[in-house]
Amino acid sequence: MLLVIAWILVMFLVFFSCLFIMKHLCKLHIPIKWFKDKKSYFQVDSSFQADLEDGFSSNTFDLYQNIENDDARAGLDNLAKEEIYRIMNKYKCDFDDARVIFNQERMKCNSIDPQTGKPTDPRAVFFS
Repeated sequence: MLLVIAWILVMFLVFFSCLFIMKHLCKLHIPIKWFKDKKSYFQVDSSFQADLEDGFSSNTFDLYQNIENDDARAGLDNLAKEEIYRIMNKYKCDFDDARVIFNQERMKCNSIDPQTGKPTDPRAVFFS
């Protein structure tokens, strides 16, 4: 009985050692559509200086003040920057228009009417 348990432990050790050694062969290679085309890949940096250089600033959304004041925050949200960059390329619009489109899309996803700012849920109750 002890010999069987020892043999099973040795086999597990050999099996997992082989998996560890060959782990680079065991990775799943799932193609991601938007990373195939190098033009559509946009690497984001998380500082206000990089955001300013990438065009994520305007007269109504000024990042220069943050840079001047040595703001220690990380910068703009990376997921939002990627989405706004995609909108800017798709609709050929500037940063302000892309922010408006981005916010309207987020409001629609959260069941909020982008024109009025009121919930579209028929169960919503309003007090005036």
